[in-house]
Amino acid sequence: MKSRLRVASEPFGYIKVYLYHEPVKNQYKITDIEIYDLFATIRLSVVKFYTVSLWAEICLRSYGGGLGGEEAQRFFQLLLDALVWVDRLPAERAVFVTLQFLVRFLALAGYPLDLSSCHDCGRDLSLQEPVFAEARDISWCCAQCARPGMIKIPAGARRYLEKTQMMPIPPLSSIFRMSTKRRMQARRGWKSQATCKHSSRESSDR
Repeated sequence: MKSRLRVASEPFGYIKVYLYHEPVKNQYKITDIEIYDLFATIRLSVVKFYTVSLWAEICLRSYGGGLGGEEAQRFFQLLLDALVWVDRLPAERAVFVTLQFLVRFLALAGYPLDLSSCHDCGRDLSLQEPVFAEARDISWCCAQCARPGMIKIPAGARRYLEKTQMMPIPPLSSIFRMSTKRRMQARRGWKSQATCKHSSRESSDR
């Protein structure tokens, strides 16, 4: 039980925890843990780990976007799907998962990205036009209404966002359980990391 708890307590794992409630002391105790996925490659890649840490920071600082009920369930599914994808994709593709995660998170929180028209003058934008945005705002404007210091989003990037923000992230998270082979690979990776850290400490002590 202790070894499973140690493995399952690693950041960004997807687990199911069974709790026992002690009514006298009004305390909860973990009785069992079921591991669905530990997302091994996230802890083996600095890029992936920092990527997912950004998502976690946004979730914590925004209190989950203030979502509740069905929207909270959709947000959890979005986060889970993004974790599954970033775990399986090469590290250099993690930025695209972040983009898709953030766009969908904003939409769930009530701030969908409307890139079809200028928020200042109301003019409809053609597919060949770029848009401009403030660093601290989520409104967009055309080139004629743009102000100094605004961020330019090229027409190609705008078309990419418009085309993909309504597409669902492929639900790889429907396959939750890790295979025995993958679980063993993950454990070997963590053990090798622990051995390296221990060896480094011994070398520094000497």
